[in-house]
Amino acid sequence: MESGRKNIRFELLGKGEEKIMQLMSQLSIPEGKSKIQVWETLEQAILARDRKKAKIFPMWSKWQVGVAASLVLLIGVYFVFNQVTNKTIETLKGEQVVFYLPDSSKVTMNADSKITYNTMFWKKNRKIQLEGEAFFEVKRGKDFQVTSRIGIVEVLGTSFNVFARKDRYIVDCMTGKVKVSNKNYDDFKILTPGLSTRIENNQVQLISRRNPDKVYTWAKGEFYFEMTPLGEVIEELERQYDVRIQRDNVVDRQLYTGFFFRHDNLEESLELVFSPMGLKYEIFDEKEIKVSSENI
Repeated sequence: MESGRKNIRFELLGKGEEKIMQLMSQLSIPEGKSKIQVWETLEQAILARDRKKAKIFPMWSKWQVGVAASLVLLIGVYFVFNQVTNKTIETLKGEQVVFYLPDSSKVTMNADSKITYNTMFWKKNRKIQLEGEAFFEVKRGKDFQVTSRIGIVEVLGTSFNVFARKDRYIVDCMTGKVKVSNKNYDDFKILTPGLSTRIENNQVQLISRRNPDKVYTWAKGEFYFEMTPLGEVIEELERQYDVRIQRDNVVDRQLYTGFFFRHDNLEESLELVFSPMGLKYEIFDEKEIKVSSENI
């Protein structure tokens, strides 16, 4: 029985302890104690000695822990502060909104658009983030900037229209002067009244100006198009009437010149857009429409 226990001990201990066991086997056993009892007593003494020699090295010093805690606190405060001071205004499909910024600059937002800006730092940094379409009438003052995923517009005092949806980005200057840059700030164009630009493949390009009298008419519910892919016209119909229009890619690629008026008369608008294109439409319910060629 004792021999079996001793073999287990040898498997668990290192070479130094094996030598001790060999020496112990040559020693006489104190009266009233077995070899195993003597070994257990010696083993406890060895373990106690090792604990005294052992040193604990903390993974983080006190100052490191303090710095880490401060950083976590600052990051948390930053995000909470931004949530409190950032203001977001959104329009639903079929909705347009007019509002004034803290400096009395006027913004008219088209349907299905979103604008975000910081109210706390507005006087020092007049910067707006836009998704969708909006018309700006900017009061003179510090630099005014409208940023989008594709491009940036910088102005001092002017009025202009920005269309920023998906991969389409178009800016029309109505009054004053604006600078339109790509997202990398390595390409830009200066626009004066009557000029327009678009950004394609991160390049800023001047384009033939749309009739200036028809740029901002969407705020009155009037939408004019000239040689525009029909898919883009249909997307505008969907935004203004909050409907879904089913069609194929062939329909989307056709070019459309014309207009529609949003006066709570969906069928009239559908007739103005699709009839001249030789397309027929079917209204399944108030929200679902299907468009196809009359020849199909």
